[in-house]
Amino acid sequence: MKYKIIAISLFLFASSSYAYASDFKVIDGDTIAILNNKPDLSNLPLSIRILDIDAPEIKGKCDLEKAKAQEAKLFLEGLVNNSKNKITYKIAGWDKYGGRVLGNVFVNGKNLSELMIAKGLARKYHGEAKSSWCD
Repeated sequence: MKYKIIAISLFLFASSSYAYASDFKVIDGDTIAILNNKPDLSNLPLSIRILDIDAPEIKGKCDLEKAKAQEAKLFLEGLVNNSKNKITYKIAGWDKYGGRVLGNVFVNGKNLSELMIAKGLARKYHGEAKSSWCD
């Protein structure tokens, strides 16, 4: 089992991969899951936390955060679902909370991190303490 996990990890982080819009499910404004066509060959969804951003939480601390979280999720779903091309992603490593990987995701050649920040639905994030979305 240990060697299988190591082999999967090496494969995941070794190269860029792609999937089609129908293979993705948007979880929230900064996390998507790949349901099919995954590089790890398991039947479990592979969740990718989009690198370098923080989006508001669906179960936020105030109504403003919850509303912004829904807006972020809907915007991300629109980008993914309306993609005319393969969606590419490059895995950067495991998320610090476990169970997800960190990665850059590109829809129609555009970086989702940059699109979410430009739309005001996410903030730059590099592991520091998060700012409140309720202020």
